[in-house]
Amino acid sequence: MHGRPTSKWDSRLLWDKYDYKKYGILSEPYFDIDFNKVFYATDAGRAWDNEAINLRDRVDTKFDFSFKHTNEIIESLKENVLSNKIMINIHPEHWAKSDMEWYKIWLIRKIKNTIKKVLIK
Repeated sequence: MHGRPTSKWDSRLLWDKYDYKKYGILSEPYFDIDFNKVFYATDAGRAWDNEAINLRDRVDTKFDFSFKHTNEIIESLKENVLSNKIMINIHPEHWAKSDMEWYKIWLIRKIKNTIKKVLIK
């Protein structure tokens, strides 16, 4: 949906010129979902609470939740704190099968996120 985070282009702008429904696309979540009714969570930037470096995985919403750990989301679901409608946007390339792989991904993301913070300012 959004392409490279540091690119000046946002892929959603394509739909300012074209009608995605004419191409058989049934729905575009960022246009067709009311995020005041559907809670949105994303692991962009390799964290649930990375608003400082999250350039594009954002939605306008009335929900005001911030989760540091996945277990906090799970507990909120168990306690019926969240909306009964949820969209979770995940980036599996951030996941790891081993501790060594996790640290490698962490280091790469840490470097990228630091660069993004500098570029944002």
